[in-house]
Amino acid sequence: MYSFDWSKAYPVVPGIAQFKSAPEDFIVEETLSFELTGEGEHLYFYIEKASLSTTYVADQLARWAGVGGRDVSFAGLKDRQSVSRQWFSVWMPGKPLPELPFDLPNTSVLVMKKHDKKLRRGAIRENRFCILLRQVSADKTEIENRLALISAEGVPNYFGPQRFGHQGANIPDALQVLSRRKINRERKSMLLSAVRSYLFNASLDHLVRDGSWKQVVNGQPLQLSGTKSWFLAEDSESEADRVVTGDCSPTCSLYAGSQGRDYVPPTASEQQVYEQFPELTSLLDKERLDHARRATILRVSGLIFEWQGDDLKIEFGLPTGTYATGVLSELIAVNEA
Repeated sequence: MYSFDWSKAYPVVPGIAQFKSAPEDFIVEETLSFELTGEGEHLYFYIEKASLSTTYVADQLARWAGVGGRDVSFAGLKDRQSVSRQWFSVWMPGKPLPELPFDLPNTSVLVMKKHDKKLRRGAIRENRFCILLRQVSADKTEIENRLALISAEGVPNYFGPQRFGHQGANIPDALQVLSRRKINRERKSMLLSAVRSYLFNASLDHLVRDGSWKQVVNGQPLQLSGTKSWFLAEDSESEADRVVTGDCSPTCSLYAGSQGRDYVPPTASEQQVYEQFPELTSLLDKERLDHARRATILRVSGLIFEWQGDDLKIEFGLPTGTYATGVLSELIAVNEA
């Protein structure tokens, strides 16, 4: 019933590549959006981890520090099948450091420094990716032309498949679980987020299919790049120029019903999507959710590449909350180990 085969913005480059044959084929590195003060009750760790989930490392940090799980924070989840360099914070008010250093197999502490505030979700300026695609069986010129196009114009800003769980199970799970009166708070938040993400992707898919995912019309909400701030387009011609230069992007709604501040009625295309999934919108109508919007265009920064025989090494940066899988899906089909 629920499809996760989202439309592509560009014609598929014929060929295939091998991906994630080893953790080192997918490296991601976080950059904080603020400077650490060096003082305070929160101890920050910049940790390199390989083939370990973010939540597992957070749990081990809590055990090491002798604190509760809620006292350990991170800015975002990272793919387990990767080498990730990411930040964690541990709230340790008045607590001495454990005598033994934090030592966990497949991890290295690169930086340890104090700060006066906890690490919040999404507090990342950029995630920098280094991806190795092995045994690329495609025309190299076509691949290079596609990389140039992606660098210049971006790709559709879909939520990645990890948002929806294994084989998309989070969506049917939400229909069963969210009807219960009692549910774990974190699981509820995760399932609600999955449902909103699915409706966003379906709305963006509709725009990609008709070629309007980068177009601007008067009255359309536009999001300023690098922020969550948005405004209504009043001069579609001049604001279309701002979209081309990367200053802003068209948006789709993260569905939250019709209550609350910052509500904007759905566009005609969004309404068409919502009418296809009344069981999902009714779930969200029962919740007190904040209205939010998400850019339809995902822009990459600093994209560079290097051929290593038939292997292709690609590096690029993405804003927090976006997915490298969206970039790869517009480049070439991959076999993931």
